[in-house]
Amino acid sequence: MALDLKYGLSSSGFLVPTYEEVLDAVQTDFQRRFGEDIPLTANSNFGILSMSFSYFISKYFQQLQLFYYDAYVTTATDTGLDRQASNAGITRNDSSQSQATLHIVTDGEYLIEAGTQFETADGIVFDVINDVVTTRQSDGSWSVDVNANSDDYGAYTNTPANSITIVSDPDDNIISVNNPEASNGGMDRETDDLLRRRIITETIANPSGTINGIITALTNLSGVKQVGAVQNPLGTVDSYGNPPYTVHLYVLGGAKQDILNALATYSGFGPMFTGSESGQVADDSGTMRTYYFDYATPIPIHVNVKLKTNSNWDADSGIGEVKELIADYINSLSMGANVVLTKMYPDIYSMDGVDEATILIGRDPSNLSSQDIQVDKYEVPQGSTDWINVGDDNTAMLTGYTSTTNSIKLDFE
Repeated sequence: MALDLKYGLSSSGFLVPTYEEVLDAVQTDFQRRFGEDIPLTANSNFGILSMSFSYFISKYFQQLQLFYYDAYVTTATDTGLDRQASNAGITRNDSSQSQATLHIVTDGEYLIEAGTQFETADGIVFDVINDVVTTRQSDGSWSVDVNANSDDYGAYTNTPANSITIVSDPDDNIISVNNPEASNGGMDRETDDLLRRRIITETIANPSGTINGIITALTNLSGVKQVGAVQNPLGTVDSYGNPPYTVHLYVLGGAKQDILNALATYSGFGPMFTGSESGQVADDSGTMRTYYFDYATPIPIHVNVKLKTNSNWDADSGIGEVKELIADYINSLSMGANVVLTKMYPDIYSMDGVDEATILIGRDPSNLSSQDIQVDKYEVPQGSTDWINVGDDNTAMLTGYTSTTNSIKLDFE
């Protein structure tokens, strides 16, 4: 069949025929072998056989293409990407717990047992790790700071400061509980995109005392999604307010102590760090040294999409697919990368049934526009289908979004 010559591995990559193309080739071959006048309708023997053969042949080509893609970091997925990661000496990060420091005040000296639970108003539960006893403070109160881990795993367990305030099992001896700092370290299972980015980072620089090496070491930590750095090689304060001759690291996710430990392990007596997050770690000689960094700022990106569709549009799954495409694009952006509006259009126009699309984006859902979103070096664009509204010809849209570029109010009803 001509199919053998046209598809498969070539200088252009691995080309896969569609089911319709396979069916046409199979039926053409049947006609050549059994005669031009054989019936090929859906209820004829030849028709049924040709459709059955074509289905399995097209699936076979698709599997071969996946096998071909798994040979490359940029296209491998799932277990294929895991094997690529193992070649670089790294593994996919599983979901992790959030870690918090709790300040507990009691009525007199009191033992806080390991496993004692505290929680947020929306039900995120934290367990005390070790037994601790409250001590008397200078103001006469009894309190202690304890380490606690979230019961559940995932990024949603990261909580803001002053949010863990409830004693799960009420205890008259416990007056109050609070987390002075945000909990961190909770992470969802690492996605293919994040693992792929980490593999590429690993090939650029192994963990070491160089800036790129330190970024690699931090990226490999559980819970860390991205790392950025602003270097100030000048003898004066830079435009970000960084002191002379410093490196300002910005980390998205990860537990504070893990980050400090990694800085202590790989920086040696190298870069001078700056930042608002700090902590002490003992070096090889036992001397306590202070390390600094900052957490990156996640920026939720809100999107409003208006579609004009035709009869080929899939009303059941189309809107969800549009949301996923846009969220995937936003989440693929690196720290400091601008959100470019025009890059959202090609994937949407490639969908069957889309005639026209209008997209508005912004940091604030009440102030969307057709302009790109400028992102600072320490900011990370974040996408979620919950922040994306899509409407087609038969679907009502939210109203009240105002374009800041042309002052036209768009009422998508």
